[in-house]
Amino acid sequence: MATNQVKDILIYKGDTLQLYSSPLEQIDGITEKLFELDSTLNSSSFCWRGFEAEWVIKDEVLHLKKVTEFDTNKIINKLIEKIVGINFKNGPIKANWVNGKFWAGMDYDSEASSAYQMIYKSETKFIIENGEMKNIELKSYSPCEYQSQDSIYKHIYSKIDWTNIKSNSRAARLSIYVLTNESGHIIHTGIENSTDLGFNNEILRLIRLLPCRNVYYSYGVFSQIGQVIELTLNKDNEVKYSR
Repeated sequence: MATNQVKDILIYKGDTLQLYSSPLEQIDGITEKLFELDSTLNSSSFCWRGFEAEWVIKDEVLHLKKVTEFDTNKIINKLIEKIVGINFKNGPIKANWVNGKFWAGMDYDSEASSAYQMIYKSETKFIIENGEMKNIELKSYSPCEYQSQDSIYKHIYSKIDWTNIKSNSRAARLSIYVLTNESGHIIHTGIENSTDLGFNNEILRLIRLLPCRNVYYSYGVFSQIGQVIELTLNKDNEVKYSR
């Protein structure tokens, strides 16, 4: 599985989006050409191409604002000019070589993301022909009120049956793995860590009773993301959330 890559920025209607792929990569051998023009450029495992670009959509046309080396932020517009044959003298250049479907995300969700997949709460699909927008579609995640820690604690302490706790203690720390379907319903749970096994069955029962979890999408398609819910059950939280 590939490591997340540095993403290009796209400015659209005042919003800043992250492009899942760079339109510059439609130029054959773009990275090799840049490295031939400047041997000091670098690449890395999280930026194979060695550059990141900033784009803007003006009057429904895609324009390239600037290109920088990924690790130094050095502007390399002059190198791009030599490759595409257009200069930035009059500002951003029309990206008339760009064709096809491009996805971009906005509102990065760190809780749902991993080192190998970046998840955004909003995605936009752009259909582009010779740099011009032909179709734009928006896809947003489905939020659930039971995603936050506060809501989970309130749910647990309002429904917990202490007679089901096989322990003399009322305190424990647990890590629970949950997997949901496209409707946001939990379809699988498991204990990853527990400081008191006597809590496990009752807490799993309560987690399975959660009405929903957030539903996320990647490239417009439902993304089944396993998440870990961390719980600290103790006297302070019992007093706080049992009200």
